[in-house]
Amino acid sequence: MSIDNVFLTKDSIKFLLFLAKKNTLSMTKKYFCHDQLEADFYSQQEQQLTRGTIVVFHGLNQEGNKDTRILKLVGALVAIGFTCLVPRIPAYVELRSTTEYDFDSLASFLDHLSITTTEINGYYSFLGPSTSCLFMSKLASKEQLKPKIKSLCLISPYFSAQNSFEEILESPKSFYAQLVLLKMLLHSQYTHEKNESLGDDINLLSQAITFCFQNKKEEEIKIDVLKFINQESSRGSPLYSLIRLLGKKGFITDTIKPFFLDISQRAQYEDHIAKIDASVTIIHSLHDDIFSPKNSVDLSLHLNKYQIKNSLLITKLLEHADLKFNSILKEAKSIINSLNYFFSHAQVK
Repeated sequence: MSIDNVFLTKDSIKFLLFLAKKNTLSMTKKYFCHDQLEADFYSQQEQQLTRGTIVVFHGLNQEGNKDTRILKLVGALVAIGFTCLVPRIPAYVELRSTTEYDFDSLASFLDHLSITTTEINGYYSFLGPSTSCLFMSKLASKEQLKPKIKSLCLISPYFSAQNSFEEILESPKSFYAQLVLLKMLLHSQYTHEKNESLGDDINLLSQAITFCFQNKKEEEIKIDVLKFINQESSRGSPLYSLIRLLGKKGFITDTIKPFFLDISQRAQYEDHIAKIDASVTIIHSLHDDIFSPKNSVDLSLHLNKYQIKNSLLITKLLEHADLKFNSILKEAKSIINSLNYFFSHAQVK
C-alpha cells in the first residue's frame, strides 16, 4: 500500500468514526448569499490549509440544509480537513419539480463563490444523497462549472426517474417517499390548473410530510396521517383517497399521468451526467426502500459507456442514505475503499 493510500485510509476511518459519534464537530460557520440564493460554509476553527471544498447537497426535504443528518455529514468531512458548502435548494425544500432557472441560478452562485471567496480555491467536489443526483449531474455539466468540479459522490441515487417514481407510487415502498412524490404531483397539477383548493391540499400535505419525517419509524404512521387528512381536508378534496391508494398498482390514473410524466421528465439527468469531466463515486444501500440498487448498477454502466471514471459499491451499511453501523465489521473494507476513491479525487493537491 502506497503512502498516499495509507493516509487516505486513515482519513476514511476517521470520517466513519466521526459519523458514528453522537455529537457533531464544533465548526466555524459562515453565511453566503447571492441573487436570493443562500449557502452555509463550514470549516475547522482557525483552519489554515484545506484539502478542498465539498458542496454537500440535500435531497427532497423540507428541512433543507438544516437537516441534522446533513450537518453530521458535514462535520465528518470538516474533521478530515475539507471545507463544506451547503446550499439551500428552494425547489427541494418546497418539494416541487425543478426548472432550468433553479440549475442556472445555483450554477452562477457556485461560480461566483469560486471566484470571489478566499475560502474556496476555485474547485469543488459534490456529495449528496438520493434525489440530489439530479442537481449534482446538471451542475457538473454546466460549461462555467464543468472545469471546476473534481469529483462526485452519489449516495443511493435513482437513474431512470420515470421507472423509479412509478415503482415508489405503485408498490409497497417508503410511505414518506410516496408522500413527497404526491406533493410533487399536486404541485405540477397546481402550476397547470391554478386551482385554489389544490393549494390548500398542498399546504395540508406539507404538514403531513413533516409529521411523517419526524416519526418515520412508527408502524402506524400511515393510519395517523390518514386520520389527520380526513379531519383537516375540505369536503370534496381528493387528498384522502390519493394517500390511501399510495403504493397500490394503478395509482397513476389517466388523470394523474400528465403530471407524473411532467415530474419524471424534469427529473431526468442521464444525458447531463454523460457530459461531466469529474470522476464519480456511487454508494448504494443493498436493501433500499426508496430507490432499488439496480439504479446505481445502471448508472455505473451508463458512465462506463461514456468512459467516465467511476466506482460502485452496494452495501448493507446504508439504509437508503443513512448509515447503519451494525454491519460495520463486515462492510468496513469496501466502504473505506469507496471513500478512498472519492477523497483521492476530491482533494486539491
